[in-house]
Amino acid sequence: MNRLLMYIIIVVVPVYSSLASAQHSVLVNLSGVDKARLVLPQDLVYEGAFRFPSGGENSRWSYGASGFTFYPNGDSTGPNDGYPGSLYGIGHDHHQLVAEISIPKPVTSLGKNAAELNVATFLQDFADITGGLRSQIGVDKVGGLSYLPKMGAQATGKIYWTIYEYYNANGVDYLSHGWSELNLSKVQAKGVWHVGPKNNSEFHSMRSADYIFEIPASWADIHVGNKYLASGRHREAGAFGSSEGPALFAFGPYNDGNPPGNGAVLDAVPLIWYPKGGGYYPDYSECDRWGGGAWLTAGEKSAVVFVGSKALGDTYYGDGRSFDCSNAKGYHCTPYEPQIIFYDPEDLTSVANGGKKPYQVVPYAIFRPAGFMWDQCRVDLGGAAFDRARGLLYVFQKSAERVTNSYESYPLAHVFKITGSGSPVDTTPPSPPTKLELQP
Repeated sequence: MNRLLMYIIIVVVPVYSSLASAQHSVLVNLSGVDKARLVLPQDLVYEGAFRFPSGGENSRWSYGASGFTFYPNGDSTGPNDGYPGSLYGIGHDHHQLVAEISIPKPVTSLGKNAAELNVATFLQDFADITGGLRSQIGVDKVGGLSYLPKMGAQATGKIYWTIYEYYNANGVDYLSHGWSELNLSKVQAKGVWHVGPKNNSEFHSMRSADYIFEIPASWADIHVGNKYLASGRHREAGAFGSSEGPALFAFGPYNDGNPPGNGAVLDAVPLIWYPKGGGYYPDYSECDRWGGGAWLTAGEKSAVVFVGSKALGDTYYGDGRSFDCSNAKGYHCTPYEPQIIFYDPEDLTSVANGGKKPYQVVPYAIFRPAGFMWDQCRVDLGGAAFDRARGLLYVFQKSAERVTNSYESYPLAHVFKITGSGSPVDTTPPSPPTKLELQP
């Protein structure tokens, strides 16, 4: 028996080392004060992953997971396992419907075997969060979701959402934002509105209508006048009026009515965007994808993060080559890596106060979590959600596993906890035991 244990330890050690690997890059020279107030990549500790449930009456999770929000009051009768609340998210890409799921305890699979992971359960089945408004506008995507408790004159908390046309070669500036009730069988959707003035290229919906997340009140109350939501969009190559890098705009629909009238123009403050051809985003590539974000806080520390896929290879346009991750016609920049990029909230303060332009802010750090992700040619991070009370960041890897369904790829949810310590996590594997003896 002791010999068997010794062999197990020898085999597991290199696997653990591979799983725990991650690269942390700080891009600027941070002072001691900066390190004390900023969330650093080293502060993110991997908790594990969980799977999505199969089934669903109106849609399914396969080929989905493009936008999520954390709901703190969800799954109120669930287990007391340290992961309360629920997640609202967008399912199969062809259907663009939203469901609510529980949050099971994440599991670290040393061999990255999805069969070892816990599985979420449906709390509400798939439904159209826009209540038909997306079809009326004539766009093909629901971009993102964000929960806020009741605001202003509201009687209930809401799920805020964005809609957009993916290709939009004509550069139409669509109405793009709305809100709905949390009951997916009776969403009572309101909208659709435009973030910032129309016919103004800075506020084009190609820059504002995809991912969406909460801004902490402690920052928003001071700098953007009770605007507790931020949304943005990045389109590959900054095409058709989008941004060459992540974009972000602060707004608060509840400040403009309960609800604002259909077609209303919402007051908004630009925080980040990069004009096409300007070369402002460092090491920009036409193939970069930024799929979601969150405003992180941990005690006195904070950061604005975006999750996505960074292109590392030379840019090529055309049909996919034999070594590319897709054979579709378009931009190809193989290889790629998943990244979480960190922005300094003080830079966004400077933009909001007029000290900087939105394209003059850049990330201060990069977290490269490939060692935690399931292996893919291109790891595609479809979004993020944040449990602020517990410092839990949920990051969603699209089309990651086929254990749930051997015919269709299902997503995975990866969970990171913000320690707030700023010190690197010890990922050195234990040494194999020596001088083992069998006891009589």
